[in-house]
Amino acid sequence: MSATIDIQALPIKLLTKILTYVRDDRGNGQESIKHSRLVSRHFNNAASPLLIPWISVCLTVESFARLENICSHPVFSRNLSHVTIILNFYEAELANNRPLFMKEARSRLLRHTETMERMTRYKSRFYWTRELHNWLSHMAWDHCTKLNQLIEEDDAETPPARIQKLFLKLYEIYKRRFEDQENLRRDNSHIDRLVAALSSLPGLSSLKFEDYNSNRAIVTSNTQRGSDKLFAADFEDSGYDEKVLRHFDRAVRPSPWCGCFETHQAASPPVEILGELCSQLGSNAIAMTIRSNNYLRSAP
Repeated sequence: MSATIDIQALPIKLLTKILTYVRDDRGNGQESIKHSRLVSRHFNNAASPLLIPWISVCLTVESFARLENICSHPVFSRNLSHVTIILNFYEAELANNRPLFMKEARSRLLRHTETMERMTRYKSRFYWTRELHNWLSHMAWDHCTKLNQLIEEDDAETPPARIQKLFLKLYEIYKRRFEDQENLRRDNSHIDRLVAALSSLPGLSSLKFEDYNSNRAIVTSNTQRGSDKLFAADFEDSGYDEKVLRHFDRAVRPSPWCGCFETHQAASPPVEILGELCSQLGSNAIAMTIRSNNYLRSAP
């Protein structure tokens, strides 16, 4: 009879092959990998590099810092093979034109309320009452004089009405995010940082460009890029809680490559993400498959 095989004595390469197969299970592969790290130090050493097989990055300071931290990690970077670059961006056209932002925020609210009316599954993700829905629809369909005042006159009451405080705060948040994005893009430093991070990955095989919400429809995912959640603490002067604020978070989300509903004729996407980045990757002899999704379009 052959001797009993001690699983702890499996060669690291063989154990890694086994755990790679486990990780690729669509059902609970990643959870199984997390649990396998608890078996022993031997399993931890083999499983840890498999924890992060892919990562996405968008045009925010936090996202770039996260990418750089993972790419420089001696363990987690070893098996990182797929990187997705999200092309959505905060628009200068909205950040520098408050009435236009207010108009776009109202347009997004309209698409949100219409989607709730048509899709029960979508509506179930939000706090909803008939009274709340009627209130949202009233604003979205151009029947709120206080909101229209911000759009048509770029002016608010003194002091601002409650709903005006809400939309003025949304604009402040959007403008701040746009300014952070532009600081990140200054002198194309974001391209240099991307190239440096990608160059440090020994197993990189795929780079994907993703244009979420490319048809300017409602994004139904709750796992949106960046931090889109609105916190009640930021809206204390208006008095709305987070259940209600969730209906307005689309106002501060980035736009698709082709622009948003109100700016699609004048959008100025970050084109350097495509041309300059790919050029520098080629100059650094970084070989990989580069893909874009089927909906990527240039702005008119």
